[in-house]
Amino acid sequence: MQKKKVQIRFQTSSSAIGNVNHDFRLSKPNYLRDDMFHNKWDNLYFNFNPHEVKGCIKKSYSEYNQLYKQKHGRNLQKGKQSDLLIGVITLSPIVNSWLKKGQVSKKELEKCFNESIPKIQEKINDILGNKLELFSYVIHYDEKTPHLHFSFSNHTSSGESGFYNIKLSKRLNEFQDVVADVFKEIGLERGDRKSLTKHMSVRQMHQKELTQLQKKIKTLQSRKKILKNEVEDKKKLKEELDEIDNIIREKRNIIKDLKLKKDNLENELTEIDNEKPLLQKKGTKVYPTDEIIEEATKKKFCIKTLDENIIRKYFDFYNEQIRQYNDFKDEVNGLNHPRDLLRINKKLEKENESIKQKQSDIEKNYVTKETYHKLQRNYNDLVEKYKELDLKEKQSQSFLGLNQLLNADVQTLRNELLLYKAKNKLLTEKLEVLNNMQDEHKRMDSLLTRLSDYLNCDDTLLDIENSVKQVLEIKDNKTSRKSKL
Repeated sequence: MQKKKVQIRFQTSSSAIGNVNHDFRLSKPNYLRDDMFHNKWDNLYFNFNPHEVKGCIKKSYSEYNQLYKQKHGRNLQKGKQSDLLIGVITLSPIVNSWLKKGQVSKKELEKCFNESIPKIQEKINDILGNKLELFSYVIHYDEKTPHLHFSFSNHTSSGESGFYNIKLSKRLNEFQDVVADVFKEIGLERGDRKSLTKHMSVRQMHQKELTQLQKKIKTLQSRKKILKNEVEDKKKLKEELDEIDNIIREKRNIIKDLKLKKDNLENELTEIDNEKPLLQKKGTKVYPTDEIIEEATKKKFCIKTLDENIIRKYFDFYNEQIRQYNDFKDEVNGLNHPRDLLRINKKLEKENESIKQKQSDIEKNYVTKETYHKLQRNYNDLVEKYKELDLKEKQSQSFLGLNQLLNADVQTLRNELLLYKAKNKLLTEKLEVLNNMQDEHKRMDSLLTRLSDYLNCDDTLLDIENSVKQVLEIKDNKTSRKSKL
């Protein structure tokens, strides 16, 4: 289940210029997005001017340094003690889909962001008993999720660190309740307790995202190799199935030709059968010789003494002729075809068996063809996945390029920091010389004050010079009088 959280984080920043440049996009980071629904909206700066904001931060730092020096007798340590308290309000990624589907409008979201700032100010006043100056707040739509950056001064009227005293009060978690109370209107809940979550800076979050993308790239690349191999296998299978399909078409044509030949042969046999001369359909009955002799001698002819052997031979010959006649008649009438027709019939029977076997093979191949269509669909899906993986790989490579640019920016910032430190050291030395001159000036001022009191004149340099001239003139007059005397 997706989280529906709103969270707020505070921290101090020693790089006021870099923070303002980031908030107002004077220097664009390389992790900006343009592929999400909310990226089409412009960032909202609420009429704050970045140059005026920088001026306010500089002025506030001078005030903080003066108050700190009065209390501790030394200046703030730049880089360690900051007068910029920054914060960010972040939302769970589910807000992206809400905005896309229209469940939450841009106007409702900005209303919640806008109402959070005065409530955060009230909570700061309640904890510190002091009001911190608000420098700016902006909404960013050009990253993974919409979020709001804000910045306050970090010193109280007594010259103490605001953020340090808020942490000391152990009431930071109350700010989570403040923003949760505002954002519950659009369906978001309070963020996780501090013991259950670890907050990261924006840079750390983007670095983590890049690390996750690199891992995902490796996974996608390995998956791509597997799919590539599967695609090659599917291509080979498709070629085999195409070959089977061609064989099936050839067999169908062969079967069609064989059926045509079979029909022609059957028609020829029908014609032959119709054209054959028909003899007496009913066969002549063959009587046993013994029965004929007994009938002839006893009933029909009344011959009692007859050469039975001669009669038997005659009737045996007669019966044999009748049998031959019956065989010939059956042969002509189609009960026993001539040898050539029998051979044709046997050949047709064999062809019929072959046709039946091929028909069975075709039925099996039809099942294979259905499987082929299924594999064809799977192959198309794999091609689409392969294209998607290729696109993701290109996007990941672009993120890697952005990461390299980010590292180059970090190196540039480090070089600028080293230069800034060198300049800071030079300014510190000049400041020490100026402090020595101020001390010398105070000593001279004290000496001139004592001298003016002694000469009974004003403590201006001109009056003191005139008084000294008068004293010297009086002294010279006295000296000249003594010399005359």
